[in-house]
Amino acid sequence: MAKVVIPAEKLDLISSLLEGMRVGLVVNHTSLTPDLRHLKDLLSSRVELVAIFSPEHGFWGCSQAGDFIENSVDEETGLPIYSLYR
Repeated sequence: MAKVVIPAEKLDLISSLLEGMRVGLVVNHTSLTPDLRHLKDLLSSRVELVAIFSPEHGFWGCSQAGDFIENSVDEETGLPIYSLYR
């Protein structure tokens, strides 16, 4: 059976394609590599990561379905987190 490869496993290719660009990610708390590192942490050291966009339930997955979710800031990186579910 063929192995499923997720984009996070191709960071060298992805980061070379994004070189020189300002990058925003649509991610949440489950955006992890197979070794449990978060995609925002891996990409922030490789490209100019400027924003995080979070889907329903918020970046940390703590909000209930249908809740209004405020924009916020990621404490680790200082990146703005824009809620796509407002």
